[in-house]
Order: sequence, then C-alpha cells, then structure tokens
Amino acid sequence: MTKGKRVLFLTNLPSPYRVKFFSRLGTECDLTVVYERHTAADRNHKWTMKSTGTFNEIFLKGIQTGDDTSLALGIFQVLKRKFDVIVIGMYSTPTAMLAIAYLRAHHRPFIISTDGGFVAHESRLKYHLKRLLISSASSWLSPGKFADEYLVHYGARAEHIHRYPFSSVERHDILTEPKSISEKKSLRLKKNILGNFVVVSVGQPIERKGFDVLVEAFMKANIVGSSLYLIGATESEFEKVVGFKLPDNVYTVEFQERKDLFEFYQAADTFVLATHEDIWGLVLNEAMANGLPVITTDRCGAGLQLIDNGNEGFIIRDGNVDDLCEALLQSSSDALRSRLSQNSLDKTTNQTIEEMVSSHLKVFDNVSSR
Repeated sequence: MTKGKRVLFLTNLPSPYRVKFFSRLGTECDLTVVYERHTAADRNHKWTMKSTGTFNEIFLKGIQTGDDTSLALGIFQVLKRKFDVIVIGMYSTPTAMLAIAYLRAHHRPFIISTDGGFVAHESRLKYHLKRLLISSASSWLSPGKFADEYLVHYGARAEHIHRYPFSSVERHDILTEPKSISEKKSLRLKKNILGNFVVVSVGQPIERKGFDVLVEAFMKANIVGSSLYLIGATESEFEKVVGFKLPDNVYTVEFQERKDLFEFYQAADTFVLATHEDIWGLVLNEAMANGLPVITTDRCGAGLQLIDNGNEGFIIRDGNVDDLCEALLQSSSDALRSRLSQNSLDKTTNQTIEEMVSSHLKVFDNVSSR
C-alpha cells in the first residue's frame, strides 16, 4: 500500500488547486513537494494558497526564467535523497529538465505528469528535445485521450500511461442540483448582476483566452435581455485585449475569491471559455460543478475530455464567431439549458480532487511494485 511510501512531486508553483491536491495526497503517503517559485509574475497576488501541513514543502532558490518558472540548481540536492516514487510535473521548465537529466543519468525511474497537450507544428530540434524529455520517464499520468495522444507522439509507451481525473473541485463543491430560477434571481440581486440571460467567462485578459471572439459572438447573437460578465481584470484591461470599447451589456469584474466566483457561476445561465489554447482549463470544471452549461473550443483540453457536444454544452471551432454565436443562441433556450445544467453536474461527480488523489495512489502502488 502507498501509506508510508516516500513520494517526491516537482512542480512550478503552489497554485490553489495543486495545494488542495497535495494536502489530501499528503495524508496518504510521506509526500514532499518541491516548488520552483512562490508565485507567478503574471498572476494576481491572491492566487496562492498556504499548505495545510500534511506534506513537506521545499521552495527552491533559482534564476527566474519566465512568469512562473526558474532555473534552480538546488534540485540536485533534493534528488540525492531516497524516494520510492518521483513525479515530475511541468516537464518543460528549466528546473524540470535538469531533474530529468539527473534521473536519466542515474537510471532512476520517474513519472511524468501532464495536464494535457496539443501536438504542434515545430522545428525538428524542439520535437526531439520534447521527445527526449518525455520518453525518459518510466510511466506517465494523463487526464484524457487527447493527452494520451500527445504523450505517445513524444515517445511515451501507451501501456504505461495512467489516467487520472484532473480537477480543482472537491466533492462538497458540487451542487446537488442546478440552481432554480428564483435562486438565480436572488443571487443576481445580491451581486448586482443585470440581465435575464447571463453569460459569464473567467480568465486573464490575454489574447490566448479569446475574449475578442466571445464579445463579437455575443454582440452578433443579440439575445434580448442578455448580459455578458468578464471576470478577472479591469474594464480597460479587457478592452485592450478585445480591441474596442465594450458594449453597454458587457460588464467586467476584477479577480474574485473562490466563494464569490462560485456565486457568479450559480447566478449565471451559461459559461463560455473561447480559448485559442488551454492545455486543460480548470474554470470549466468549476462552472460545471456549479450547474452551468459550458461552451468552449476544440483547443480546450477540459472541453475535449468533459463535454459530449450538445450534452453538457457545446464544442466550437477555435476562433469561429458564427459557431459561438449559434451555441449562445441554443443555450438561451430554457428547456435545453435545464437539461445541459443537470448533465454538467452529472459529469463532474467523479471529476474531483478526491478521485484525483485516489487515482494517483493506485499508480504509485503500481509503479513502485514493478
């Protein structure tokens, strides 16, 4: 059994969802987590979470190489210690590359964990570097079929890929049933949310998130009494990435703490993530756990894994305004939206941090017994 096994997990940041996962995992094994950084340069300072004390934390000192990565030679001292299981997350960071090179040179088995990935058109040099890194592992952790394909493309052996449900929600976060119309109205009054059909989107105001496509499609749909709430930054920051002044029925809300964000989800009617590329997209898990139909693109890992098109929501072609416009129009139907909402809740039942921990423990037992 895993209890008592010494497990090392290398990742870049103590992001809230990771800390929740590690906190639960640490109650089931002797867990040490190594972070490259305390926080990301491009994240709100509130986007952090303190450890619950159920696992050991090591923060490496290194040279900053990006918004959320560092080059830290101290990883070598950590790897000299004895561990039963070693997991490398974020395999492409400089520190992770050093760790993989060290483990490979010393013939020590390790697991690469990925949140997902999309095969890209790239130079031969970049392809071979990725293949060298990924194929060096003895086992791999993947959240879905699309990630399996990515790993195999770069040299992973399919028979040693293990699935786990990637999530940021715990069982108690999932609603037992969708919010009623009256409950939504009460929440809208509480949070001063306007509109009879409320669409919400959450994310950093960056081009990759596709907010320009979302706003254009929302305007084109022109649904009577509708409103769109963009959560995560100021109006000027969103207007900068959209490229024009937001219409009167598009509102912006700055970074929200988890409790407040979940109330926004519950007050809304539909969630949209019009991303041009999200390796996963945990906001989709959160929206579905709060009973929302979800619309996202074919470049969103969570969407590809969690959405059966037309069942929990809709998968649209990346960057296609017409597709998104049509999906918004369909989700404005009360009868259809009621079915999609219940299906979203049903899909998230086993997509929790608790199940994520359980899956990892099974993998740890499997790989350490080989």
